[in-house]
Amino acid sequence: MNRLKSLTKNQREAVSDFLVAITRELPPGMMIKLLRKVIVDIKQISDMTVLVPLRLMTLHYERCGKYYGNGNQYGVATEVEKRLSMLLFYAIFDSLGSRPYDPDLFGKALPCLTAIGSAISPDYTLTVGIEDVARFKDPLDDGAWVPKTVDISRIDLPRELQSMTDAFAEHFHDSWASRKLEKGWVHGDLYSRQQLTHPRLKPFSLLKDFEKSFYKERCSECLKALIAWGYAFDLADRDAADRASSAHTPSGTSIQNFSPKPVDLSSMTLEKDMVTAGEKMAEHSHLIWAKKIWNDLNTKGGFMPTALVPWDLLTDFERRKDRFRANEILKFLQYHGYHVTSPQPEQNLERTKSESERSSVEKRFAYNLLEKLIQYLEQASLKMKSVKPSQELTRRNTFRKEGQDVKFFEKVVLPLMRAYFNAHKNYFLEGSSIVQTGTASNKEKEMVANLFCRLAALLRIKNRAFGSVAKITVKCLQGLTQALDLRTLVKMNSDIVRTSLLSFFNNCADDLFAAVKELKENGQYSLIRGQNLKSWISLEFAHQMIIPVLTTMFGHLARNHFGTDVLVDDIQAACYKILDSLYMVTGLSSTAAQRKSVGFETDKHRPGLGQCLSAFASCFPVAFLEPEFNKNNKYSVLAKSQEQSVQVQEMLQNLSTHIPHIERLLTDIEQVATNGVMYNEEPNVYDVDLPLMCSYMSYWFNLGPDGRKPDKTTEEKEHRQLLPMTSVSADHINRIFCALLKMVRNHVGIENAPWLCRTTFFGVQIIQNVTCDPVKEYILPIAERLRRMSEKAFREEEHMRTHPDDADEGTVAEDNARLVRDTYAYFPILMKYTDLHRAQWLKAPSWETDGVYENVAVIFRIWSQSQHFKREELNYMAQFEEDAAMVGGEVKTGKAAIAERKKKRREGQIKKDKHANSIVIACLKRLLPVGLNVFGGRELDIVQQSKERFLQKEPEEKIREFIKGLLEIPIKTDPTDKNAWQLSLYRKIGKSQMRGKNEMTQDAVIEKIFNMGQVSAILHMIMRMKDRLKLRSAFKIEFL
Repeated sequence: MNRLKSLTKNQREAVSDFLVAITRELPPGMMIKLLRKVIVDIKQISDMTVLVPLRLMTLHYERCGKYYGNGNQYGVATEVEKRLSMLLFYAIFDSLGSRPYDPDLFGKALPCLTAIGSAISPDYTLTVGIEDVARFKDPLDDGAWVPKTVDISRIDLPRELQSMTDAFAEHFHDSWASRKLEKGWVHGDLYSRQQLTHPRLKPFSLLKDFEKSFYKERCSECLKALIAWGYAFDLADRDAADRASSAHTPSGTSIQNFSPKPVDLSSMTLEKDMVTAGEKMAEHSHLIWAKKIWNDLNTKGGFMPTALVPWDLLTDFERRKDRFRANEILKFLQYHGYHVTSPQPEQNLERTKSESERSSVEKRFAYNLLEKLIQYLEQASLKMKSVKPSQELTRRNTFRKEGQDVKFFEKVVLPLMRAYFNAHKNYFLEGSSIVQTGTASNKEKEMVANLFCRLAALLRIKNRAFGSVAKITVKCLQGLTQALDLRTLVKMNSDIVRTSLLSFFNNCADDLFAAVKELKENGQYSLIRGQNLKSWISLEFAHQMIIPVLTTMFGHLARNHFGTDVLVDDIQAACYKILDSLYMVTGLSSTAAQRKSVGFETDKHRPGLGQCLSAFASCFPVAFLEPEFNKNNKYSVLAKSQEQSVQVQEMLQNLSTHIPHIERLLTDIEQVATNGVMYNEEPNVYDVDLPLMCSYMSYWFNLGPDGRKPDKTTEEKEHRQLLPMTSVSADHINRIFCALLKMVRNHVGIENAPWLCRTTFFGVQIIQNVTCDPVKEYILPIAERLRRMSEKAFREEEHMRTHPDDADEGTVAEDNARLVRDTYAYFPILMKYTDLHRAQWLKAPSWETDGVYENVAVIFRIWSQSQHFKREELNYMAQFEEDAAMVGGEVKTGKAAIAERKKKRREGQIKKDKHANSIVIACLKRLLPVGLNVFGGRELDIVQQSKERFLQKEPEEKIREFIKGLLEIPIKTDPTDKNAWQLSLYRKIGKSQMRGKNEMTQDAVIEKIFNMGQVSAILHMIMRMKDRLKLRSAFKIEFL
């Protein structure tokens, strides 16, 4: 139906929907036939013929992506499936590259390309066989199927093969006869299925001539087809041929003494090439039979057999006879010492070389794709034109539209590059435990670094030519950055690090310095906005391109501990210049505020600037906030400046002019926190200084005086020296952590506090080194404020539900959005601190820790009942879960947030069990042991019974009366009960562990048990629903 041109658009979409519904339920192994057909159709790509197959392939590879890599619940893909997937990828990629840009077609093909590229293992090696060449050279014709065979009329078999044909005919007859005799058949003049008689159950020599010819012709047709396809026959083992001839025994001379003795070929196996040849021979035998039937139908008429269809449409049962005969022929030749060699692929075949010219690395999918990406990048860079801004406004048509290569590069290559390296970045990193398919070669790693440097240079020089695709280019550079194995490149002394990567850092440093200088000197707005010819020397280019890429680069260096390998010598000097320029922007806030347009830009991108400095501080191998220790650091380029000339020393010292000292920064942050200075008064402290200090102290604490003595990483062992390199101690960590908690406490419930959305990414990392106890002063008050906020928001929501005319839905949505924002800012910190101190809290319980649990439990109960709370949480997750560290804007609420979440849902980025991943559930589960710790054995038993009653939906008052009744019943132990000792032990445990029970009233104890039972019941229902969803999906997969 894909080739029907009479289908309307609605009819074609209906067929597409139907096929999509079917393929969703099929295991991936059943898609091989469709893959073969799509590969052929893609070569003749057009809107009408490939949109439906492209949609099917996209959904298939998105659903079964892991099947083609490391494997999933369906197993692991076979060699044929992987080869077809790779051929399909290149067929689509090459076809799009040779066509003019079509938005609809390219829009459908790009998701398919990214899905296939993400699914195939990067180290998979393509072996192109002659069958692939034949399929591409002779695609199926449009219209009705007509069987076409290979022309073998002019091929004559050599004398040796002719004698082998005669021998095989006798062997094949004996093989057939032995199977019949084993089933109880006997010789008879007439064929009878009821009486099990067959007239051909006799020696081969007694068969009629036409019966002998039938056996011989089937074998000769297969051998001639192999010769026509270029296969060669060589008698490699004459000893085997002699042994086969001497071992041959006749099967008898008459019907009475007929005893078939075929050669036992069951234990012989065929090589991979011979299995492929056998499949081709079987298909050709079917085509010969189909052609004969086709001609008979055209001349004589009659009924059409059901097997008169292409080979791909036959079932395995219908193919078994042709396959068995083809494999028997090849095994028979092998038994007689013949070696069948497959034809060599053409030397000029696209994307491949001969086996002797290409190593195994050069045959990898990743290597070939990198070659193509670099090639398309070079072609696009030559044809991209950066016109002057004035030319865009002229009436003259002095500039032409973008060429085909540029369009293909922008619309296909860049998005594909981003998706591919995001999916397979771990493959290119050495020693990653996540990768199970091997690691990239040094050549591939060099190619990735080369691709990154070339694309970054092209974006810088021809920034204006990119236009609207500049954003996707930046994301592509960020994906490439995370795939750079810079340590390996440094160890192998690659030229990429010494030249291209150094140029990248120098260009970033020079561009930032020039842009900040223009801002400092109150330069022209057009220069700041990048509306000049050299658009890369502008603050706009720095905010949109340089800072995001540098943030990803520094974060990548920090995660993989590459800082001491890369950020040294000349690159370190460039990084000092970058650091000085970035921090200089924070000091120009007053200057920028005088100009509204410039001030708006600096305020908008200030969070991104802080994230960049935070990432820089987490990987830079020199304590740049403590210059007095530079002389003790062997990695410091400033310490080596004494060996340079006076001019060089002065230049290096000027690199860190605007960088403050650690004590000044810490004092400023503490003053802001203590004095209650809000975000709108000092945004630089919240957006820049606080993230910078948290990352800096987290990195240098382990190398400071109070750091952990046992070195855990190789980097720390190399970095730790006898001389001190930093003064960061536990006191600094405690001071910054308490200041952070004060700031969070001051901004809980405040509308203008967007910095809380980013607290998790720089605040959690310092908690493991905190030695003070801030529970009573900071953690508990913040939890109480959040509980009051949640109670107030829930009351307003209930009021809106009961009195819809009096309430404002927008206000309710905004209150819940602020509640979610503050919850996601505070709960990660609380969870990390709880994990580190839970054991201590359980050994030495206190009212403060129990109070923290009680507040979190109230928030959890409200969350389980509030629809707005859950909705705003989903909106928050949709906005911040993918690129949360890079977010600098406000939290969206209401319709804008719902639209954002629906967009993510369409893109498949929101999971079905969305509520089960709530941070409220995670935080409650961490604190639940602390809450249960207040109860003894008897109270825990009452909590369990009340939980069961909550699950049975009993009224709350009835449950309270039940708890009260159990507490008032005196404990009586029956000495004859075998569990009496356990009840007595529970009573003793209860007396020792129920903290403050004597001070609590009876009603308070009842309420505490009631609340614990309710929370446990709600959590039980949520987790059971999650397990039920997992079980349902697992049952569905097992059923398939």
